[in-house]
Amino acid sequence: MRSSLLVAVAASALATCGHQPVPMVRIPAGAFTCGADLGERATLNWEKTAQPAHPVVLKEFLIDVHEVTNAEFERFDRTHVRNRHYSACDDCP
Repeated sequence: MRSSLLVAVAASALATCGHQPVPMVRIPAGAFTCGADLGERATLNWEKTAQPAHPVVLKEFLIDVHEVTNAEFERFDRTHVRNRHYSACDDCP
């Protein structure tokens, strides 16, 4: 029942702003270990802030079935400013 409510709310929000609903899937609530042990070598800047490994708990959420490219997202949210250092490609997710 809860997942159908989430789908209905998402579809309603998209319809309200003039967009067609896109296929989405429900990701159930759950926990996972995020990050790396302190002994592991961090090679990227963001990896340094992901230490030590720690538990993360997520609530249920919906996610698009298909990836959204940078160009598609920027058409949806014209105020979005992309960090071109990390993603310069228009057709990349």
